Amino acid sequence: MVQVVLLTEGILVIANTSLTFSETRTVFANNFIFALYALLIPSISWFLLKPLLKRLQIAKYEKRSYSMLKFNDQVFWSLLKNQSSIVDHSASELGITIGNPNAKHTIIKVCNPYCGPCATAHPELEKIIELNPDVKAQIIFTATNQENDRGAKPVKHLLAIAEKGNEHTTHKALDDWYLAKEKNYDVFANKYPMNGELEKQTGKINQMKDWCEKVKIEYTPTIFIDGFLLPKGYQIKDINYFLS
Repeated sequence: MVQVVLLTEGILVIANTSLTFSETRTVFANNFIFALYALLIPSISWFLLKPLLKRLQIAKYEKRSYSMLKFNDQVFWSLLKNQSSIVDHSASELGITIGNPNAKHTIIKVCNPYCGPCATAHPELEKIIELNPDVKAQIIFTATNQENDRGAKPVKHLLAIAEKGNEHTTHKALDDWYLAKEKNYDVFANKYPMNGELEKQTGKINQMKDWCEKVKIEYTPTIFIDGFLLPKGYQIKDINYFLS
């Protein structure tokens, strides 16, 4: 439409102006070229943009369809039951358990005290426990008693704190460790002083190490829901949707 208007205006200018044939031809040629550009540029732009816009529309539809499928309750539980299982390897006495001890569902988080993604997952796990009284969480560590394993000290300390039986203090200690911008064991240890309790945690670390080897833990955090590995494509923050 714009192109037609421009071309019409050009013709009217020529018709109402006293120009020689040569001048008229020049003016007409200039206006014609301008109108041609005005016609071609939008057409070419639309030709180039149309496939992109169509792909974006398809991608948006596919993303919405994927989300609907991903957060389908039956799909999730069906996928979960087909994942690797640890039901043959009891973890009931390992690590630190927080939340309602009689809860119907159990989330196991296998983690390393210096693991960045484990720290990111920690507040999400705490949120699930806070919002769902029918869910408890069990935190199992991959630390060892080897001298060069720097994770051993904070793990022993966290285990010793949990052993005292004060769940509020245990929650706070876990938050202080995992939510700290810089993980400094000496600062943490000064905040939660111990008197010989750390040496008593050696056996617990060995038990966790043996369990991790039996169930073949390959990365942290590894998440299990009711004894089954969290399916690929899901994150710990998604779990609350299915357990609430």
